[in-house]
Amino acid sequence: NTAGNRAISGSVLHSAWKVPAAIKGILLTDLAGKTDGRIYAGKILEPKATVIATGAGTALDNTAASTGGATGFLHVFAANGTADIVIQESSDNAVGDPYATKITFTQVSALSSQAVSATGTIERWLRTYITLGTATSVTFAVCVART
Repeated sequence: NTAGNRAISGSVLHSAWKVPAAIKGILLTDLAGKTDGRIYAGKILEPKATVIATGAGTALDNTAASTGGATGFLHVFAANGTADIVIQESSDNAVGDPYATKITFTQVSALSSQAVSATGTIERWLRTYITLGTATSVTFAVCVART
């Protein structure tokens, strides 16, 4: 559960989930359920964490921009009020190109999950940014898959 680690994401109507084995850092899983037909390979952008202040997450360097768009996956484990969470992009980690919002998730206030896609060029650097509204604590994780 570290930023930059590989992640498999998708929207699945959960029916059964098992972890039969973990061997030398490789996690074997067995998932039975119904999906929209797409499972995405990407990276953890924001590991599961509890945030108590408005601010940016750690920036993730993809080493280059991509042109096929991306899908961001948000899972909120707990929230004691409202908060806005976005994925921002920059070509150079804000050295000369400031971060700009690329993916906006619907405002959160409780346990939930969302998948939001963006089209076109996705810049080299990505990060999350959370703005606390009425919440003083939000526990969440974000993964992103460039498509």
